[in-house]
Formats: sequence, structure tokens, C-alpha cells
Amino acid sequence: MRTGNPDAGTILVLDLRGAEEAKVEGLVAARVERFRAQGAGRASALVIDDTVRLPERQAVYARISGSTWFDQMMCLAVGPSPTGDRRHALDSVAPASASLAILWAGDPSGVGWRMDGIGGAEAFRQDGLDLNGLIDVLCVPEVYARVQELARRVPDGVASPGLLTVTGDVGGELLTETRLQVIAQLTDVALPTTRPEALSVYTAEAGARIRPELVLRSTGQIRTLSDLAATQVAAADTALRQLAGFRRRGLAVRTLHGRLAELRQTLATLRATLRSAFDALHGTRLARPDLGLLERLGVEAGSAQAERAQVSRQLEAAVTEALERRQSLPAIAEQLREFADRAVPVGSATFLPRVEAVCPDRVLDELARPAAFPLRPLWPAMLTAGLLVPLLTAFPFGPVAGGAAAAVWLLAVWLLRARVPVPRGRTGLARAAGPWLLAHLAASAAGAAAGVFLAAGLPALLWYVPAGLAALLLTVIPALWWAKAARDWARRVETGAAERAAAALLALAAQVAYDEWAMREARRYASDAARTVSWVLDQCAARLTEHAAGLRPLRGRSGGARGVQGHGGGLADVVTGDLVDAVEKALEPAWSRLGDGTFQGLGDSVSHGLAEILRDYDDHLRRTGVHQPPAFARSGSPAREVLIHNVWGTPEHVRSAVNAPAGGLMLQFCADADLHFLQVSAELAQVVRFAPRAVQGLGHGVGDLVWTRSPHAAGTLRLVPLRPGVVRLITPVDRETQR
Repeated sequence: MRTGNPDAGTILVLDLRGAEEAKVEGLVAARVERFRAQGAGRASALVIDDTVRLPERQAVYARISGSTWFDQMMCLAVGPSPTGDRRHALDSVAPASASLAILWAGDPSGVGWRMDGIGGAEAFRQDGLDLNGLIDVLCVPEVYARVQELARRVPDGVASPGLLTVTGDVGGELLTETRLQVIAQLTDVALPTTRPEALSVYTAEAGARIRPELVLRSTGQIRTLSDLAATQVAAADTALRQLAGFRRRGLAVRTLHGRLAELRQTLATLRATLRSAFDALHGTRLARPDLGLLERLGVEAGSAQAERAQVSRQLEAAVTEALERRQSLPAIAEQLREFADRAVPVGSATFLPRVEAVCPDRVLDELARPAAFPLRPLWPAMLTAGLLVPLLTAFPFGPVAGGAAAAVWLLAVWLLRARVPVPRGRTGLARAAGPWLLAHLAASAAGAAAGVFLAAGLPALLWYVPAGLAALLLTVIPALWWAKAARDWARRVETGAAERAAAALLALAAQVAYDEWAMREARRYASDAARTVSWVLDQCAARLTEHAAGLRPLRGRSGGARGVQGHGGGLADVVTGDLVDAVEKALEPAWSRLGDGTFQGLGDSVSHGLAEILRDYDDHLRRTGVHQPPAFARSGSPAREVLIHNVWGTPEHVRSAVNAPAGGLMLQFCADADLHFLQVSAELAQVVRFAPRAVQGLGHGVGDLVWTRSPHAAGTLRLVPLRPGVVRLITPVDRETQR
């Protein structure tokens, strides 16, 4: 399977029809000079000339074909034989080199003809199938190179061309209109914008979501104080739980206020540490002493070079993602400017008010002066028990036993009151005494008197019942009294506020450490880089607008255009993808320069690069068409596949053109009267079967097929040799040499 000559280069068309012989060589030289001035590469020539002028231009052709102007040269002779002689068709140039081939188009309109030697001309017309269509096909580099190769096999180097094609052109006007619409969308400032999520790591919101362990080392001051506060909160909670139980009550009383005092001291130290650090590290740049302070706090500063490279990658991801969503360049630029404003560090001192807000003095004061222990001595249950214990004791045993029980009760209540926790330990016996003792004394005395009064001499075996009840009341009621007070106190002294304050201080420290210290340089650099890229995108939008102003309809046929219009936005999707890829390609050097910290001249550099890419895209559309992806485009575009099917139709449509029999019906570029000059055996014809690379997926079923970059046509070009003797070769004579 042939793909054509990849080095065929540019085909330069030199139309010499009607030119005077004396001016021909000068016209060719001027055309070559203009071509080379454009910076183009190698070229081959397709010379279009009048058949009648071939004899008089023998020497000129010899000099041109023998020069270094062109790699190869082909002549398309247009028009009938100059003499009307029925014995020979034309006087041909005797080739000065093997690179010269001559195609004779005796009649530009052509006739329908089959190579069977039986019938003559047939009616045959097809849109776009004319002399201009033949010239278009010969200007395809791959077809040109193949024709040159096959022309060497034709006797006398002269052949009559026949052609059968199908076209797949989207239409020059429609393509230009679509490009203008797409550029208008890509440069529209009114499209809605969204925040670039890929850059959120450099905004203030990022630190609020960061986990402290990701930015603060456990051995630093901040984490050490925070962990100590958490430990002390747990210890205080344990002491409160022990205070409410029946065991280790004394230990809980002795340690609780100490735990609260330690927790207060730790919280105060953590708050003061953050306050001092926020104030000391507020500057825009981190000096060496600042780095030492960050080390002690447990915050590590990142590498500046690594941060720049990361910023560049994140910016590239954000811009690429926005372009993939088909957002306009001004909209993306506005997003980046908005991000740049949010990415600028505000300084750690800005967060000083939040330190006071999350850990106010009220929390520390509550730890220093907790609520009084609510052990109410006049609790009704205690007074009732104080009445019943002496009563149940005096009832069976008499007044002495009742008085002793009353004394024991008063002592038990007094001892419990003495154990009430205060900031510096316990209340003590002296401070525990008070008017409440008189109330309990009165209740106990009344109970003992009532027991003596009710005594009736119970049998000895039943004495243990009231005695047991008295002992039960003496042990259970005071314990319940203490437990209730401890539970009430635990609700008042709860460490939840301190625990929340410690967690909030740690979260605030992590946020500031990430946003204002660890990411300070990265955020500042990201802000500057984003603002620079926004300017670059504005420059790209301006370049696209400038490019749109210079667009002119490309040459094309209308049939394909109607097909594309009937299938909706397939063409617009392809053009949008190509222009987005062009912008992304132009931006590629910017990302590496951003990673190196080079901002100077970036906008102009990218803009000029985009202009070059757009010029290449124009050339690609002229030469190859929209069906084939340009060099800068990514492969595998579904939209382009859809467009190819919409424009070219079914595979059978293409296959019938490229599979045409060599002797089948084609448009032969000669007059009906000149058919007798042509060979009629199809075996003698040389055939070039060609199709655009874009339709490779449609299937073809041909082994010897030339795949071309040109998008406009697929089909079969037939080179029919002339009968022996009908071409008269004239050896050129250089008149200047003769003189």
C-alpha cells in the first residue's frame, strides 16, 4: 500500500497560457523568487501551457527542467493539436531530464470514455470534475509524485489524463464562517466563570481543611502543648468520674483542682505561643531567625524550586481543564485574576483576633475558679435520714443509744462537708462548720426523743430490724448525697469548653502554619504566576481576534458544506478542538518558564508562538483540510471521526471511486475527435488511485492506494498512452547558443 512520497514538498503552479515566449523565463524566475522569499522549502513545478506553444518553447523548457529551481517538473499541455493533422497529436518537448512528464489535455471540458475500442465518447458530467479539478488533483504532492513515477513508463513521456473523483470538501465559506464563530466564542468575555479547583491548594480555604498532623510536627511546641492539653482534659474527666463514685473519692478531691489548674496553664501557654508566633512571623519574607522559630514551633518550610514547579503544574492543569470545558480565554483569565487576589498571603498577624475568639479569657477563668461544689447540707433526704437514724437506734436500745447515733450522724455529715473540694484542696473541718449543724442537731435530737417515746419493749429477736435500717440509712444516704453533688458539679465544671478551645487553637495554628508560613512563598508565587498567565491568555485572545479579522474563505466546493450543515455542529466541534489545541500548544513553553521563575516577556512570546501555529493551521486547512488533524492536535478526536462520516458518506461511496476499473467510464480530457490518438487497451494505462488519509477508517479494499494529505477528493487518475507515432519529439535548440 502506497502513502505517496513524503518528500514531495510543495507543488508550485506556473500558468504560462497566453504568455509571450520572451517573457516566460522571466515570469518563472520571478515566481520562484517570491516563493523562496516566503521561506518555503522544496518545490516541484506544475507548468500549465498551451499545446500550440510547446514547439516554440523547447529551449525554455530545456533550461528550466535542467536548472536547480525545481526538484521535479510536469507540464500540462492544454488545447488541441496546432496543425489539425490527423496523423500526430502534438509536437512534444524532448525531455532534457527524467524529471519531466507531459500530460496532454486536448479538450479542457473532456468527454466520457471507456477504453474498450468499441464505443466513442459518452455523456459524462460530475460536479467539480473539470480542468480545475484535474489541476487540484495534480497539485496534491503525493499524487504528483506518483504521476511522475508512472509517466516514465509511458512511451514518449506523454499521456492523456482521465479522471473519476468523489469530493469531501466542507466548503471554504462554511469553514471560514465556522472558524469565525468559534473564535468569537473563545474570546467572549460574557461567558460564566467558575473557580479553578486545581488551584484551591494555594488559597486561604486550603489551610482551613488541612489536618494538623500534615503541617505540624508532633515534636514542635504547638503539637506538644496541644497534646498535653488533650491529656490533661482526659485526666480531669477521669477525676470527675472518680469523684462521683464510692471509691477513691478522696484522691479525686485532692487531684481535680490540680488537673484543672494544669489544663488552664497549658491552654494559656498555647494561646500565648500562638499569639507571639503570629505577631513575630507576620512579615512578607522569612528571615533566618524566622526559620529557626518555625523549626521550634514544628512547621517546616518547603523548597522554593519545588514550589514553583508545583505551581506551574497546577496552573497548567487549571487552564487545561477550563479549556476542555470550552470556557473562553477572557473568562479563564478573569478566573485566574480572581484566584491571584485570593492567593496573596495576608500575614499571620491578621489571625490574632481569632486566637482570642476561639480561646477567650472566660474559658481560662472557669478553669481557675470553677463553680462551688454543690453539696447541700440541708438536702431533705439528709435531714430525714438525720431524724430516722437516732429514732431507729433509740427505739430498741434506749436514749443512750439514740444519742450516740445522733452524734455519729452529725460527725459523718461534718466529715463529708470537710471533704468538699476547693481551689486549694479541701474545705476542712473548721470551715465546714456552720448553721446547718444546728438543723441536723435538731433533727437528730428529735429522732432520738421520738425513739425513746415510742419504745415498747420489743422482743430481743426483733431488735436487729430497726438497727439494720439505721445502719443502712447511715451508709447509703450520705453516699447518695455526695454522688448527686458530684454529678451536679461535673455538669458545671465540665471540661468540654476547654477541650473545644484547645482543638480550635490547634486547627487555627494548622491553618496559619499552612497558609501563611509553609505555603507563604508558594502562594505569593502562585498569585504572581496566575496574574501573568491571565495576561498571557488575554494576549492569546487578542491574537485570535486579530487572526479572525484576516480570515478569508478558503477554496472549496459546496456539496460537502451542505452535508455538514445538515448534521449540526460536527464542524464546529472539530474547529473548536483544533483551536483549543492550538492555544494549549502555544502555552506549552510558558509552563516550563513559569517553573523556572521567568515571567519577563512571556505574553509576547506565547502570542507570537500562537500566531505561528495559526498560520500553520491555515496552511494545513489549505493543503490537508479539516478532516485530518493538524500537527499540534491531539489524536483520536471523536468529533473529527463524525465529521468525516458526515462529509464523505458511506464507505461504498469512496470505494466506488478508488476501485474504478482502469478501462471504465471516466472523464477523459480530450475531444471526441482525438480519441483515435489514444491506446484502447486498459492494460497499457497507468492508474493512480488516491484518497485522503482522513478516510482510512472508512475502508477501501485497494492495495495500490496513494494516501494523501489533501482532503478534497478521492478517486482514480488514468494516464492513457498515445498510439505510436502520434507524438513528434522535437529536440530543443537554444537560439542564444546559435547566435
